[in-house]
Amino acid sequence: DPDAAFLSYGLAEAVTGSLAGLRDIVVRSPSVAAKWAVDSDPRQLGQSADVDVIISGVISRMGDQLRAQVQAIEAKSGTVLGAASVRGAMAEIFEFEDQLTKGVTGLLTPLRAESSGSGKTEVVRRDIPANGRAFEAFLRGLERARHLGKAPEARVCFEQALQEDPSFAPAWAWIG
Repeated sequence: DPDAAFLSYGLAEAVTGSLAGLRDIVVRSPSVAAKWAVDSDPRQLGQSADVDVIISGVISRMGDQLRAQVQAIEAKSGTVLGAASVRGAMAEIFEFEDQLTKGVTGLLTPLRAESSGSGKTEVVRRDIPANGRAFEAFLRGLERARHLGKAPEARVCFEQALQEDPSFAPAWAWIG
């Protein structure tokens, strides 16, 4: 669905931003993996990006309903370590993103506990806009920003996000 394509990259960026707040893991940008085809070998991606775990996912949309299915994949072997599924509504995109972030964090928690030995989970903190319209415009802008030729369209989306919420710092950052 071309009208929902912005969700895949935009939500990946939003979840990555939330995960980056965790102190005991290093998070690579989704753009590092974007050059790899969906069917490519996760072992090649893992080696290229120098990562231990890859989070892979699929987002489906039917009308207002959304579903994300995510997997944690061991980069060295390509073995699926765990999976999670999240459902939500486009009208409640913040709740959907929160649930998606919790799902991904849940997949990583056992791995983080193994590596740190603490078993403690950090609180995910992030800067969020005041309303769903601002967030949707921001996500659409992120999708367009992936292509240099669409930079003017991306800027329009970021400006729309700021019209909805003038204090949404990530939109200001992307305009900069």
